[in-house]
Amino acid sequence: MFSTKKSVEKFLHLYKNELRRHISKTTSVTNSDAMVPRLDQSNVTLKQNDDAGSKRLLKLQKYHRFLSTLTSQQMPLAARGLAVSKDQSREFMACFPDIVRDLTETGKHIDVPEASKWLAKLLQYTVPNGKKNRGLATVLAYKMLEKQDNLTPENIHLANIMGWCTEMFHTHQMLAIDMMEGAEMRRGVPCWHRQPNVGLGGINDLALVNAAMCSTLKRYFSNKPYYKNVLEMFNEMLVKCSIGHYLELQMKKTDKPDLSLFTMDKYEAITKYKTSYYTFQMPVGLALLMAGVDDPETHRQAKTILLEMGEFFQIQDDFLDCFGDPAVTGKTGTDIQDGKCTWLAVVALQRATFAQRQLMEEHYASTKPEDVQKIKDLYEELQLPHTYSVYEEATYDLLRTQIQQVTRGLPHDFVPQQQSYKMSTNASISEMQRERETFQDFLPGLIDTLMTQSKFADIPEVAVWTKEVLLYNLQGGKKTRGLTATYAYETLERPENITEETLKVSRAMGWCVEMLHAYFLVMDDIMDGSTKRRGMPCWHLRPDVGLGAINDSILINASIYETLNKNCGHLPLYRNIVDLFNEAILYTSVGQHLDYTMAHRNKNDYSLFTIERYSSIVKYKTAYYSYKLPVCLGLLLANNADQETHKRAEEICLQIGHLYQMQDDFIDCFGVEKVTGKIGTDIQEGKCSWLAVQALQRCSPNQRKVFVACYGSSEPAHIERIKQLYNDLELPAIYQAEERARYDSVVHSVRNLAEIACMPPDLFLKLLDMIYERKN
Repeated sequence: MFSTKKSVEKFLHLYKNELRRHISKTTSVTNSDAMVPRLDQSNVTLKQNDDAGSKRLLKLQKYHRFLSTLTSQQMPLAARGLAVSKDQSREFMACFPDIVRDLTETGKHIDVPEASKWLAKLLQYTVPNGKKNRGLATVLAYKMLEKQDNLTPENIHLANIMGWCTEMFHTHQMLAIDMMEGAEMRRGVPCWHRQPNVGLGGINDLALVNAAMCSTLKRYFSNKPYYKNVLEMFNEMLVKCSIGHYLELQMKKTDKPDLSLFTMDKYEAITKYKTSYYTFQMPVGLALLMAGVDDPETHRQAKTILLEMGEFFQIQDDFLDCFGDPAVTGKTGTDIQDGKCTWLAVVALQRATFAQRQLMEEHYASTKPEDVQKIKDLYEELQLPHTYSVYEEATYDLLRTQIQQVTRGLPHDFVPQQQSYKMSTNASISEMQRERETFQDFLPGLIDTLMTQSKFADIPEVAVWTKEVLLYNLQGGKKTRGLTATYAYETLERPENITEETLKVSRAMGWCVEMLHAYFLVMDDIMDGSTKRRGMPCWHLRPDVGLGAINDSILINASIYETLNKNCGHLPLYRNIVDLFNEAILYTSVGQHLDYTMAHRNKNDYSLFTIERYSSIVKYKTAYYSYKLPVCLGLLLANNADQETHKRAEEICLQIGHLYQMQDDFIDCFGVEKVTGKIGTDIQEGKCSWLAVQALQRCSPNQRKVFVACYGSSEPAHIERIKQLYNDLELPAIYQAEERARYDSVVHSVRNLAEIACMPPDLFLKLLDMIYERKN
């Protein structure tokens, strides 16, 4: 907690000075230094320019003295490229290998070393590069806000870990942006999705990075009193950033941007949601929580000034994208080519004459170098560099004044308020069929509440879009996963504790499971190039969506946590519930990676098509989130967090999950489209399916040649030949026998479970009945 209000004031003053330079794209130079190559070209270069070009250069050089007028000697460490000293930076960097080691050498997924190796490669390539300002700011803020007595080596180490979690969050955002925009370079190296063997698999890697962040938070902070608030802050930032990306994507729906939408209000909204919240508010907010400050008013006051800083940060970003030197910024600016709604574009349109506006209409968002140059020339003609330099000085003074005003009234100490909750105790358990109908009817109200009483309500335009995303991607299907969560609660809770309110909570939690399913399906369909899902065109194939579906999948993910917070935040085991979702995302992403890499291996290499590899894919891709997640959610809602009970339940759920995926593989090949709602693509995609593994185990040398020649091909004749091979090998009969054998095995395990863990067998037997001999 604060010892005096000066700690906050001191920190915000440091942040204010940090804004005297661009902290996103430059290294250790001021804004004016980043301009030098454009302003101080050699005589040879100047002679090659025409007179008009020389005049423009001289005009821009006139503004040079206004930009970042503080010298490097006058500026604090934060403004010279580092928010901390070199020793502190080295201390920060030293934590990262330990985080990667914890993520890849421990946990349940260590039985798939290939996935662990990939996760390590992913994190090492994407996270630690750049200047790490968000992570370092988190550490710096904590050191300045925490009482001196509490600055122990252990707590400082935790602050560094928290800083790396903010960097993983930032990486998640950058990976998504790069894929949606088709970017080539990031931080001076090729973007991750441009790496060999990545491509659209980078969509799943988004989920891996986010899951790695959540896993790290759980490992280091789950026993801390501020853990719940930290989780909620990360989830809130996910919503905010997704809103920002959506707003920006809407500005680029057509080949040529609609310049009538380029208003200052729209620009400020994009800036606030896409950048300011997680770049400025999040590091300080996390540090406040770690220092024991959870008073809402304190966080609100700090947010006010930090969002102002964030807007200025983005304006700097826009300015250097156009006028910065790529050798310094680490990338070539493309805002003009991309047709982005930047500060420069908005101000230019505000000032432009009719003829100048026509020039903008004609040349903005063009990739032709001559068109880009015409826009830059127009910016100079409208004296935007001078306007920016004046704005920089004025904003600096305004921020200084605001900091003094905001920090003047900050309280010194805070006492967290504890609330108690009581539940009524009269209701009856619904029948399964009735519950299915009730569950479906529950969705519209749940979404309406989410859109009107959560973070989405701040931007109605995004709320409307998110509602459309959810309704489209949650329609159809059997809702088995969501119903399992509700049914698990009804079965595992004591009858006297079941009320209509607790049933509503279980349904909300069940829909969160369905959202998680939709989240992975949207990503999976993009990666697989699928065309239909549940009898409808895949979401990314809608004409107004495309690769914007990547951000839409994140909106779905963010909706999960907003819904959980709204409906389950009061529960005693709320943190366990959130952790369970985070675990499911991590393990499912591991399974998706295994599945994707198998489908994109060397076409003729079937050495990994083994029962062991297939079982690993099934375990991680399907069983965890389809069965273990909803069943254990039911246990937690029934206030049962006993580790042994959860372990026993998990074992049964993984068995059922294996049976479910085996059925899925069979239906993909032999199912009827009118019944399944989709066209099977496992053969075309060369997936490691149960049928493929069984065929390779049983086929003769000649049959193997047929398999190798035809499997993984989209040619209709080849697909039919593989299906014929499956029939020749009598795989349908083998499937029916194994389906029955696995069913009997699960029943046997369930009976033992009831004896050991005192859990009712009805739950698991019902889950078996829901899938046994299914056709879709």
